[in-house]
Amino acid sequence: SKISTKSQRILQDVALKSTGQLHQIGAGMVSPEAIESSWEAFGAYIARQLRNGKGVSIPKFGQFTFTAADVDLGGTTNQDERNRLYRTPVFLAGKDFTPGMRIQTGIVSGGNVRPYDNHGASGNIPKVKINYLDISLSSGYNKDVTRAAIERTIRQLSDKARKGGYVSMDIPSLGTFLFKSGIAGVNFHGDLVAEAKDTVKNRARTMKSGALTQMNLTRSMGGFRSGGITVTA
Repeated sequence: SKISTKSQRILQDVALKSTGQLHQIGAGMVSPEAIESSWEAFGAYIARQLRNGKGVSIPKFGQFTFTAADVDLGGTTNQDERNRLYRTPVFLAGKDFTPGMRIQTGIVSGGNVRPYDNHGASGNIPKVKINYLDISLSSGYNKDVTRAAIERTIRQLSDKARKGGYVSMDIPSLGTFLFKSGIAGVNFHGDLVAEAKDTVKNRARTMKSGALTQMNLTRSMGGFRSGGITVTA
């Protein structure tokens, strides 16, 4: 997918730095084409995980996961029940994204980033660590080049954020990363949000259905187990 002119400039800056002496080790110089292709593959990978109802952890950036339920749970106080109903994608910026600088997690609405209380976010949502080998299969470049391209792009975003300015960076297939006044968030594409919500909601229903089936099975057998002892009805 196409990215904005501002985002293109950021990728160009990453490419320019990749020709400097600091990047002559490891993966070495990374071409502008490799940087752009790897960034596109990165966005597609994160979007795919979210569509599958999984969160993703990315060192020196943060984690993509789900917020608390956006429906009325009827006053339930059951923590497991609440955790299973998390469903809106959210980006939680890591402390290592901007070392030495306090950063808040934000929710993006109407192009603006507002603080979000991420207490309890992610809950029982499955989470995976970023898989650069998987991403490289889509980028068209090897794992080392793909990883270097992504990490250098994230470092560029970190550098811009630490300078205190406004940062806007498109992440293809996913949305737009925004940073303003110490708050970081991602404005996710609407279709991704809808699909991710459905996935997590369906998983919650499946888990609940499985629990009810097990309970009914136990009752039909004439009792239930408590502390390893069968108690008859």
